[in-house]
Amino acid sequence: MALGVNTFFTGYDASTIGINPVVENDVNKIAAATSSESPGDNTNALAIAALENSLLMESGTSTLGDYYNSIVSEIGVESQKASSMSGHQELMVKQLENQRSSISGVSLDEEMMNLIKYQNAYMAATRLVSVVDEMLAAMLEMVR
Repeated sequence: MALGVNTFFTGYDASTIGINPVVENDVNKIAAATSSESPGDNTNALAIAALENSLLMESGTSTLGDYYNSIVSEIGVESQKASSMSGHQELMVKQLENQRSSISGVSLDEEMMNLIKYQNAYMAATRLVSVVDEMLAAMLEMVR
């Protein structure tokens, strides 16, 4: 292959694949016949075409198409299983967080109610101090 012998394609992966310029410029370079004495013989081309329905994969029990379909199907099943397990794990984490919150005893609603209660108590105390201050001021005015 490094010498360019018996290579129909160029490139090193699917994004760079191309037809070998030698074959592209002269299709007679493709050996479709089994011997050079019979150039119209297409036995090699027929043999290549027959590969589509030949049992070549999985120890001779499936065709290339069947094997490809089974791989795609298996990937789909594994993907769905992984997605399902991921969702299950997320639910478990959420449930464990809820359990931890219930055990720790910190309720945001309860803390908010306590905060409002303390705020109201503080406001009442400031009003009381304000009233006492006014009374003292009034008494001092009477004494003078």
